[in-house]
Amino acid sequence: MKILTVPSAKEEIRRLQDFIHLVEDYEADSLEKWIIQLITVSEASLKKENIAKKLSYNKKGIK
Repeated sequence: MKILTVPSAKEEIRRLQDFIHLVEDYEADSLEKWIIQLITVSEASLKKENIAKKLSYNKKGIK
C-alpha cells in the first residue's frame, strides 16, 4: 500500500477535479459520444455507491 502524503493527496484531488470538469462539461454531439458519456457517469456512480456501502458496513462492524 502506498503511503499517502499531503502533496500526493493534493495531486490526486487535482486529478479528480480535472476528470469531474471534463465529464460535466462534455457535450455529446452524437449518439456514440452520448453513450460513452452515459457509461462513464454510470460507472462512476456505481463505484461511488459501492464505496459508500463498504464504508457503511465498516462503520457497523460488518466486513
